[in-house]
Parts: sequence; C-alpha cells; structure tokens
Amino acid sequence: MSNNDYSVGYKRPPRHKQFKPGQSGNPKGRPRKQKSLATCLKEELYRVVKVTVNGKQRQMPLIEALVNKLVHLAVAGDARARRDLIGLTKCHPGAVRHQAPLRIIDETMSPQEAAAAYAETIRAIPGLIDSGLEVDLGGKWDER
Repeated sequence: MSNNDYSVGYKRPPRHKQFKPGQSGNPKGRPRKQKSLATCLKEELYRVVKVTVNGKQRQMPLIEALVNKLVHLAVAGDARARRDLIGLTKCHPGAVRHQAPLRIIDETMSPQEAAAAYAETIRAIPGLIDSGLEVDLGGKWDER
C-alpha cells in the first residue's frame, strides 16, 4: 500500500502519528494503586520473622514476637511493659480469658493496695505466669 492509497479517517491515523513498532501508547503505564495505612501495617505486623526462644530459632509473625516480648518484660518487672500489657488486656478482653474480673488500680489506693491488686490481676490471667511462681512487687515503696 502506498501513501496515496492510504485513507485517513476513523481508526486510521496519519502514518506519521502512528506508534512505531515496539513503542507503547502508554509509556508510563498504569499508575500503581496506593496501599492504605491499614494494609501496610497489617502486612508488616504479620510478616514472618526468626526469633530465638529458649536457645532455639522459631519463625513467627512479628506481632506475635512483639506480644511475647511485652509479656516477658512485664513479668520481669518492667513497669511500662506491665502498664501496656494491662491496657491491651482491657482493650481486648476476648484475647485473655480470666476467671475473676480485673481490679482497677486508682489513685485512692495505697501503694501496698495497688501492688496487691496488680499481683492479683497478674495471677488471674491464666498462662501469663507460672502459677507456682511468686510475683515480685518491686521492692521499696514511696509514701506520698
């Protein structure tokens, strides 16, 4: 077909405007769909990581490793970890089955009463600590 025989019209662009062989009509391609924050967070929290537990390496989701570390820090005496763990158990009561209702610690309690309430709460959560283990309440208390 020569240039004179080619008719320009509907679905027939001029030859100089046509795409060259191997050239795309959309060089940048379709834009990638943006992930939401919830999707990114979920993907990252459930990413499998290797963790050393009792000298052995195990694979587990990152969220499980974080909760495991939080529980161990709380039992070891870290006050912030205890606060965060108690907060998590309040926010997700279905995740922790306990027989007795948790006692709320407030500013009207003496330090000894608060410590006893905390120890009672920790003991009431099955599987959190060994039932035969004595909970250390942290030593000296300041009277305010």
